[in-house]
Amino acid sequence: MYRPLVIIGALTLAACSSNPTTSDADIRVESNLSASKTSNGVAPIQNRLPARSGSSASTRTSSSSSSSSRSGTASASVTSSGSAVGSRLTSQEMNAILNEHNRVRANVNVAPLRWSAQLAQVAQKWTDHLASTSCGLTHSQGSGYGENLFMGTSSHYGVRDAVRSWEEEKKDYRGGVLTQSNWYPSGHYTQVVWRNTKSVGCAQAMCRGNTIVSCNYDPPGNYMGQAPY
Repeated sequence: MYRPLVIIGALTLAACSSNPTTSDADIRVESNLSASKTSNGVAPIQNRLPARSGSSASTRTSSSSSSSSRSGTASASVTSSGSAVGSRLTSQEMNAILNEHNRVRANVNVAPLRWSAQLAQVAQKWTDHLASTSCGLTHSQGSGYGENLFMGTSSHYGVRDAVRSWEEEKKDYRGGVLTQSNWYPSGHYTQVVWRNTKSVGCAQAMCRGNTIVSCNYDPPGNYMGQAPY
């Protein structure tokens, strides 16, 4: 019987990622990155985890520089055209993925994010690179932004599903500050709801029947020793 298969990919500094399992099923893959800048001297989580199937996972990689551009925001209610969106998402897709983020954040009384065309442009460049090379999930380097990645069979998954898959990790977040022992199961979710993150921009690209979705976050979240909200 043909049914979806969930594959989670995760990235760190130190360990090698293993190959995900596959079957005659639809594929969904997620990955998460936290930029390597510090906040009040606290370093962000930096780990690489092996890919695994059938559950949600998170990842962090580090990048050494941060972007100097923080322009191009738009509110959730704005219906934007191409240049304002910043990526090839339609205005409907932009509003859908932004509203999904803000729904998840509202559930824990965190202020809504604003859309950033600059972040979306960076995300589009990277998803295009992934689609034209590996058709897999590898994190970008050097942007200074947080990053969540998702990949799923195009006929079954869209941009809303990316955020909803990250939200599924809510059940694994037990509260409190992030530590080496508790961040693994819920890092995509904690980036989505990170209180100090103010802007998000997302993009998608197609390859081999799959859709890759990337969202960038500014300021990045998932700092070790800090709580998301």
